[in-house]
Amino acid sequence: MAEVKPSGPGQVESAVAAELAGLAMAQRRPGLVAVALTLARTLDSPSFGSSHAALSHELRATLDALAAVRRGRGRLTSVTELAVRR
Repeated sequence: MAEVKPSGPGQVESAVAAELAGLAMAQRRPGLVAVALTLARTLDSPSFGSSHAALSHELRATLDALAAVRRGRGRLTSVTELAVRR
């Protein structure tokens, strides 16, 4: 029997896309965005039911990484800003 493909994004993919839309860092890290959306799309698929726990963990870690990049500026940025002020 042929696998039926969904006609659009599922519930998880839609939620992740909405969350990513609010992150400015999403434009600077397209690879992480692609990973997050792929994981979300996979979570929407019933074919991977046995892997949902691991996929959820990876998705959370990926979203946390994008959010952490947004929150933290990093030491190098701070040092550079201080150097420019002098």
